Amino acid sequence: MGIITISVEGGVLALAFPSGDAKHTIVARSDDDLLIADLGVPVKFLKTPSGEVTHLRLTIVEGDIDAPRVK
Repeated sequence: MGIITISVEGGVLALAFPSGDAKHTIVARSDDDLLIADLGVPVKFLKTPSGEVTHLRLTIVEGDIDAPRVK
């Protein structure tokens, strides 16, 4: 386990897993439907009713992985 890092560099949203140095570009398919393009993995930011992001959800073959936001 570890911390998944989300960053914005040059206007591009990217994700890095704790197990590697590679950054994976996240592309928007709609306002709430995102995709890690090179892995084909859907991503969703889960929010409170007021719009604060609380979790990141990755949907993989084995099931959903929810990662809580760390401030």
